[in-house]
Order: sequence, then structure tokens, then C-alpha cells
Amino acid sequence: MIGVDGIFGSGSVNLTQTRRSRGTASYQEQRQDAKRADYKRKQALYELHQRAAELAGELETFRQSVIEMRGLKVDRKLAAVDSDDGLGLDLSPRATTLDATDEANTAPGSYSTRGPVWDGAQTTSEATLHGDYTGGLTETLEFRARRNGDVGEDYLRIAIYDEGGSYIERLNFQSSDPPGTVQWSSMGIGVSLGAGYVKRNESFFIDVDAGVSQALDPTKAFDGTRTDDPWLEDGMSVTAGSFDINGETISVAADDSVNDVLAAINASAAGVTASYDSGTDRVDLVRDTTGPLDITFGSDTSGFVAAMKLDAAVQVTGNDNGEAEEAIEDVAVLSGISTGTFSINGTDVSVDVSADSLQDVVDRINSTFSGEVVASFDANSNKVSLAGTNPSVSLDLDDGTSNFFSGVDVDAQLYAGKQGQTGVKRRVRQVVIDLEEVEDRLNAVFEDIADQSLAKSDIKSARKTLQAGIESLFDDTADLTTEFGIDFDFGESEVLDFSYSDSQELTGAFRTANADVLEFLVGDKDEDGKGGLIGAMMAALSKMGDDLGALHGYSGLLLDIKV
Repeated sequence: MIGVDGIFGSGSVNLTQTRRSRGTASYQEQRQDAKRADYKRKQALYELHQRAAELAGELETFRQSVIEMRGLKVDRKLAAVDSDDGLGLDLSPRATTLDATDEANTAPGSYSTRGPVWDGAQTTSEATLHGDYTGGLTETLEFRARRNGDVGEDYLRIAIYDEGGSYIERLNFQSSDPPGTVQWSSMGIGVSLGAGYVKRNESFFIDVDAGVSQALDPTKAFDGTRTDDPWLEDGMSVTAGSFDINGETISVAADDSVNDVLAAINASAAGVTASYDSGTDRVDLVRDTTGPLDITFGSDTSGFVAAMKLDAAVQVTGNDNGEAEEAIEDVAVLSGISTGTFSINGTDVSVDVSADSLQDVVDRINSTFSGEVVASFDANSNKVSLAGTNPSVSLDLDDGTSNFFSGVDVDAQLYAGKQGQTGVKRRVRQVVIDLEEVEDRLNAVFEDIADQSLAKSDIKSARKTLQAGIESLFDDTADLTTEFGIDFDFGESEVLDFSYSDSQELTGAFRTANADVLEFLVGDKDEDGKGGLIGAMMAALSKMGDDLGALHGYSGLLLDIKV
């Protein structure tokens, strides 16, 4: 506690005391002039001292008003919006799938058998059919022997007729052609003759269909022929060997069937279930566990992977959140969204419905706005939500060319946040009133004082003490401004010019950054209201009072001040 009771405290100066004359009248006049000058000098110092004391008193009142702002309840409202209704996405976890890129046999047409039977008893050579039917007929074709002879020894002919008996074309087998030589028709079907005799006018028949694609027979061995042929696509073969799937090696024998190999995959530790779909003529693979797990093939020496059209198969990676992580174009309830852009607060965000999932777009919003705006998809409510992370952040939503917000049932409009404090208006008004009083008293300290030229250096030094206390709160003494409307300029006639706009700025700061304002003015809670700008000014004023008191004969400030 530093205090001074009364105006002059414990000491006094009586400049009217009569003293004995020590010389001439001129000497007496000089003495009187010196005494008057000293009186005026001390009077100027006293006046500055008095103004400093008045400033200290107003600062204490201001401090109490500021401290009352601590502990006010904050009324925060973030800008936020979510889907009006649940979107209805199926959020069941998905397992990774890998489907063949095409049918196992892509022949455009089909025929009934690769092992036809002659209708006569004299022909002993077995006929075997090869290739894929590419003709345009859907009917029964007749293959009729036109010459007698032994295969590989005689010149033989087989003529082909449609079911009406009309001649189509002829296949010629030279005497030099060994048994098994294939002669090809213009319809994509080849005929080979085994060893034996061929009787003229004996025939075999096959049904051809230009509109039904030939399908694989998954039960037949890869090395099967004639009626045991597995109907692999022409040019494809599977031989003894092996291939890898998910790091597991699957062995293949020449006499295995497709079903045998698929069973081996399923029995392995590859974690995959493989099956053949006769409706699509494709092999499908599904991971046994849901989630983003891969299905990968390694080295293949058997030809199985290529024959089943799995070597370039496209994987659809599984997920843990169902349709929220599937391509938007594949999700019926998101059909209102198009490839394009939408915007938040004027910043565009892109959408590609063929590649992006809903979760991808949510993640893109979050990465674009770096924490200023947060988007999410809530699995429980099945809604998309957006929110600003600070009450000062608004959400200005625009559908753009993608109609994204409409597609997720969010109204595209402006959503504003706000932050206030309960009871802040009345208390801030008092803070402003008290600060205006501090403004007046502070400026008075730096205003001219009568006869101040007689104590110029002492007054300047005292003022510098206060200036230094204020500047200690700022990193740059050339810029004594704040974000709260409290700005100092010691180069101006008014050191503190607290205008109406400044008061509005301070009021707003108390509403949105109350803790920051309090720390600047009175320090943090550990300083018990004695820190910050006010504490620094009070400490400076205390020193200023001691220095001035020593100069004009009075100690301390001219009223009690708690520092």
C-alpha cells in the first residue's frame, strides 16, 4: 500500500517565510525571483503528480469493471446445417469383389456338341468339332460325307447343308492329311476326323444358334475332348501348372475342371470364395471378410487366370460403411447429384460421380477448408452435416453445377454463426464509460502544464516512465495498436483516442474473445487482476509518484492505490 493523505503529505514548503536581508536590494530581488521560480517549478511537478494520481484512481475503477467481465457465460452458436431427413443409404459393410472382365467363352453363337455321331453304321472315324460358331443361322446343319475312304489315306469330302437341304460349302481332307487334321468352315466351326473309314452319304447333325453365346462347362476336364470338352474359348487352354491368389498357391492338373479349381481356391487360406455363374458365364470372387481388402493374382503357369478372363479383372474394393463409400452414380438415393462443382463460402469443391463416394466428397470438403468448416456423414442419423468451427464463420452454400447439397437433402443457403455472452451488454457499457475516464486522465498527464518549462526534463522523465509501462505490453513499440479498439500514439496530442467506433470494437471483442481482452487488460487469472495493461500502468504510476514526490517534497501518489 502506497498512500498519501491530503495534498501535501508529510512535508511542506513555506515560500513566504521572512528571512534576514544579506545584501543589497538587488540581491534581495534576485532571491525573491529564485524562490518564485522554484515555487512555480514545484507547482508544475505537483500538478503533474496530481494528474497522475487522478489517472491512477480512474485506472483502479476501470480495473474493477474489467475484472467483473471474467466468468461471464458464453452464448456460442456455430453456423451449422444437416440433411433435412435421413438419406436412407444402405450402410451394410461390403466385401471386396473381383469379377471376370468378360464371359469365359465370348463366341457370339453356339452349337450343340463337339462330339457328333454319324447316322450310319459303316463310318468308323469319329468326327470332332472345333472352334466357335460365327455364322448367322439358327437351325440344324447336316455334315454329309461325299466320298468313301480311309482317313489319312484317301481324299475325302464333307459337304454342309442347311436344314432345308440347301448346299452351303464343302470341307476337303487330303490323303496326306493325318487323322486329327482340322478343316475349317466359313462359319468358324472346324472338323477333324479320327483314324478309320468314312462311308459316302452318311451324315452327322448339329444345332447352331446365332443368338446364344457358347457357355463354359465348368464340370468338364480341361483336357477333355468331344462330348467331354469344357468349351473354353477358342485359343484358350488350361494345362498342368499353378497360380497364386492372395499369396496362396493353387495347383492345377490337366484333368481338373473349373469347378475343381474353384473348390481349391475356396479351401485355401486365400480368404476368398470363388464361384462360376452360368447366367453370365463368368467366374466371380468375393473376400470372405468385409472391409477394404484386396484380391490379387500372382504368377500363373497353368493359363487358368487368363482363360477365365481374370487377368485384367476390375476389383471393387470392399468397405466398412456400405453405400457411403461406393461411387455416387451407383447409389440410387444419390441420383440427384451430377459430376460438377458446388461451393462453400465462394470456394468450389469438385464432384465426380463415377469415381467419388459420398465419404470422398465429405473428406474433400474437410481438406479444402482446413478445419474452418467441418463436414461429416453420421451413420446413425444417415445425414450429412456441415458446421463452422468458429462462431465468426458462416456457411454460404451453393449447389453449383453438381446439385450436391440438394442431392443430400441440405438447403443451399446462408447459415450464420454468432457468439455473445449473458449479461455482457450492461457490463461492457460500464467498462467503456470507465475507459473513457481513463482516456481523459491519461491525456491530461501528457497535456501542457503551467510553467512546465521550469521543470522540463523532470516532467519529460516522469512521462517517459508511464510511456515505458504502456509500451511493455507490446512487441513493437512503433505500433501500439490492438484488436480491441485500445490504441496508443505518443506522437499525437491525444495519447489515447478512444472513439465511438473503438468502443464498438471493444464491445465486439468482449463478446467473441473475452479471454483475450481480459488477459491484455488485467493479465491471466493467476495474476489476480494485477497484471496486463492496467497493472503495468499502475506500477509505472507508482514509480512516477515516488520520483515526483522526491522532486517537489511530497511522497507517493496523492491518494491510496492498490497495485
